[in-house]
Amino acid sequence: MPATARHQQADFAAEAAQLMLRLGLAIILIVVPTGAIYSRRLLFTLVPVGVAMILLGALLAPSRHTLLPSRQVMFSPVVQALVLLLVWVGLSLLWTPFQGLALERYGKTAATVALAVAAIFMLPGRTRTSNLNLMPIGVGIAAIATIAVAIALPPELRELPDPEGTSIERAALGLVVLVWPALGALAVRERWASAGALAVATAGAATVVWVPAALAAMVVSALVFSIGSSNPRRVSRILVVICAGLILFAPALALLGQYFLAGHLPPAVSVWAQPYFLWAELIRMEGWRVLTGHGFDMTVRGLASGYLPAFTPRSLLFEVWYDLGIVGAIAMATFVSLGLRAAGRLPVPAASFMLAGVVCILVVAFSGLATMQIWWITLICISTISFTCVINAQARTVRPAARVVTDAPVLRPRP
Repeated sequence: MPATARHQQADFAAEAAQLMLRLGLAIILIVVPTGAIYSRRLLFTLVPVGVAMILLGALLAPSRHTLLPSRQVMFSPVVQALVLLLVWVGLSLLWTPFQGLALERYGKTAATVALAVAAIFMLPGRTRTSNLNLMPIGVGIAAIATIAVAIALPPELRELPDPEGTSIERAALGLVVLVWPALGALAVRERWASAGALAVATAGAATVVWVPAALAAMVVSALVFSIGSSNPRRVSRILVVICAGLILFAPALALLGQYFLAGHLPPAVSVWAQPYFLWAELIRMEGWRVLTGHGFDMTVRGLASGYLPAFTPRSLLFEVWYDLGIVGAIAMATFVSLGLRAAGRLPVPAASFMLAGVVCILVVAFSGLATMQIWWITLICISTISFTCVINAQARTVRPAARVVTDAPVLRPRP
């Protein structure tokens, strides 16, 4: 084949690869956040399609990097902690009372994580500006659509047909999570005015829909961003102590709260504290189950079957301890700690935005608004893919400084 024909064929393949990559990212970053307003099930349908298009684009690229991840990535501490957590969750299926349902949920969760990891590995090492713009465009369109739907519909009709929950509230929650990589994408290009407008639109959507936990998560993560902008590594170390401490010592806090506060709180506050007093009672009855937990998916199925009271805590802290025991809590604390430390070591400003994004996810999970549901895991995976694009763009924004040669040789004209 002539060299010209080979060159044209490579150009066609590169253009096709870029088209598939852009379409895949557009589905994940634009269509999914907006479609979530009308149906939560679109999340499960469109995300695999978008990931498949990203993988196809990587396969079509003539200068694609190796399909297998490097040893440095595979054996990084964060990945090892994630694998350890998934392995322990899989082992807990041996003693969970609802093995069939738990196995199905575990398979869906593992498949979702595997798809996200594959998409991250197949993303190009340098994110183009056109692909980077998809994140703020998607969040902006979804925020405007959420506000419009929330205002147009009366309160009794805001719960669109969905057998598993309120679509518009979960769409607002998704906006609060996905706004941080979108803001990071704008910050990389120094579009600070656009970033401010996008943050206001997202906060407005969460306010109009009225999701208090989402608003609280956004406020806390904004505080983390403002503090972490100057010294993200130090802030990440502080967050490790706070978050890991909450995960590891949550049962002790429940026991202490019951011991000192039970019977001494006003009725309104006592109703709010009752789930945690119940947790303290369950801890006293656990025995050796504190070590292993009751098995994956036990909290969800126990609430659905009536085995657990209706006022059982819905927080991720309770779910980890009750389902996975102290081993699962240690694995979860390790994974969160290593993730926060890795985020703090990123270049500025990506580090501060990623710290805010991680804290936003943790606040929502600790509050109990979303814990380990498949739609929530999928949303976290989308956020991770988005942050990967931001990091790949951030790494190419600073050009190396030119080296000044002081003792350069002087060229003399020939006689």
